[in-house]
This record gives sequence, structure tokens and C-alpha cells, in this order.
Amino acid sequence: FMKKNITVALALTTLIFVSNIYPGDEVYINMQELFRNTKEGRLILSQNEKAKEDLLSLEYQESKKIEDFRKNVEEDIRNGKIDEEELQDKQMEMASIQKHAKRSVDDKKEELEMETQKRMLKYKNDIFVVAQEVMQSEGWGAVKDSGAPGIVCVSPEADKTKVVLTAVNE
Repeated sequence: FMKKNITVALALTTLIFVSNIYPGDEVYINMQELFRNTKEGRLILSQNEKAKEDLLSLEYQESKKIEDFRKNVEEDIRNGKIDEEELQDKQMEMASIQKHAKRSVDDKKEELEMETQKRMLKYKNDIFVVAQEVMQSEGWGAVKDSGAPGIVCVSPEADKTKVVLTAVNE
């Protein structure tokens, strides 16, 4: 009960604090909205989706290799082409194929995550440069991301996403 009241009080304080914007006050922008509503942001989001599809395709290809190998071994067992010693060799080969597949997928996932973070960070920095220029021309004291941890809610007067969006798209 006490925790809930403190949270509500914090939210109300935040609303009251940012409801009227004066020169030097903090304002907020929604980075997700900027990504969704700018040409470069949409391109980056599209590249991220393509990267996810590529990863899923690789995972499918690797799992198909494993499944095909397993089926071939099972068929060879049914047809009597594999003895106990060869079966042990095939089991070791299967473990090696699985290990390689996992490593291949994990490496690709790490590579794609790094590329994605690099693209997004570069574009965020570009947006922050524009936001800083707008901040100086508008006389705002600070610009924060409304999607950042700890931000409960932002009043419409304090949300300057559209102002920055217009500047970014120019």
C-alpha cells in the first residue's frame, strides 16, 4: 500500500513538474517514435528486421543439416550399413555438427547484434545533435528520452518529439 502511494505520488510530481514549459526547463522526446517516423530510422528498423530474418534462416539451415544427418544415420542403421563402432563415430560426428551449428548461429547472432547497435547508436547520435540544436534555439534546459528507465509519464507540453522530428526530417 505504501509503495503504491509513493509510486502514484512520484508520477503526479513528475506530471506537475513538466506540465508547464519555461525557458531552461527539461523537455522530452520519444526516440522510438523518431525511429519510426524518419526515413533513416525506418531504414535502420527495416535492416534490423532483415537481420532477424537472416538469423532465423541460418538457424533453420543449421537445424536442417542436423536433422538430415540424423535421418541418414537412422536409415543406415535400419539398412544394416553401420556397426557399433561406426555408430559411435557417427554419434561423435553428430555432436560435432551440433556444436558447429550452435557456434555458427551464436557468432552470426553476435555479429548482427553488434551491427544493429552500431547503426542505432550512430543514428541516435545524429538525432541528439539535431535535438541539441533545437534545444539551444528553443531555450530548453535539457532534452531527455521519454522512453528512458525511470520516466513514468510526460505531459503533452513537455513532449517535443514532433518539434525534433520536423528538424530531423529537414
